[in-house]
Amino acid sequence: MNEDDAEYRKELDHQSNEMDRAADALSSTAAEMNKQASDLQDQARLIRLAATHGSDYGDWENTIESARIYNRSLESVFQFQNDYYQLKTVSATAGSAVVSGSYGLVSSQYYETIPHEKRDDFKGVLVVFDEYFEKKNYRSRVIQLLNQLAFDKTTEGKTAIERFEAAWELFFQNPKDVDVALGALISLRESIHITINELLRRRPNQKKVKEKIIGIGNQLSLDFVSNEIYVQLEGEFTPLVDELAGPKRYNMSIKRVGELMRKGTLFLDRLLSAIDKSKLR
Repeated sequence: MNEDDAEYRKELDHQSNEMDRAADALSSTAAEMNKQASDLQDQARLIRLAATHGSDYGDWENTIESARIYNRSLESVFQFQNDYYQLKTVSATAGSAVVSGSYGLVSSQYYETIPHEKRDDFKGVLVVFDEYFEKKNYRSRVIQLLNQLAFDKTTEGKTAIERFEAAWELFFQNPKDVDVALGALISLRESIHITINELLRRRPNQKKVKEKIIGIGNQLSLDFVSNEIYVQLEGEFTPLVDELAGPKRYNMSIKRVGELMRKGTLFLDRLLSAIDKSKLR
């Protein structure tokens, strides 16, 4: 290992520690928020009982004013809810980009370069990544996002969905013949192309752009999503579709095909998660 390699590993490990720090803070806040939510539900129940069974002779005006003041103070809860929505989107865009990049670092295509004494550990890491992808169920997420963006209402949109579903259906047939498995990559590649073209078509302003994904982001992005997300996706797009051009690749293992299926699916998930459906025409 040279000095640069060691620094790369050290820096990526540091970034993972920073993510852990954010996760710990979020977990602590979430636990406290759950307690507050439970208390709020209890308070609402008591007030509702008083509204139904309270005596006509009680101090209704003062109690009602107290409730109004309390509810005005609770408006901040809805800002917190909005912040949580933003966090979910950041996780699906920037967060998934890190996962995708990390997955690439432990790709099976590098297996032969791993020292023999470390190969069992390397295989174990691949299993962990596979389990994560299954838990996250990115396949269903992409279909859900496509439907939320009304792809199921247009001809090209429906084709994008059909190609995506066909890709995974073919892959799940567990083909032993790599040539058959490559068909799944080709179908996924077509879905990505059609999805991008459909988003371009549904921009409010149909001006021509050289960089398609950046052009999509400029008009259709959620307001709080960084432009860096689209710049990164633009840079990944051409290398990805080249990798998915199955017939151009030889000696590709079934394992590698599965990795590319996940990589392409993650790409779609990141792109679609950042789109503001209210901006689509």
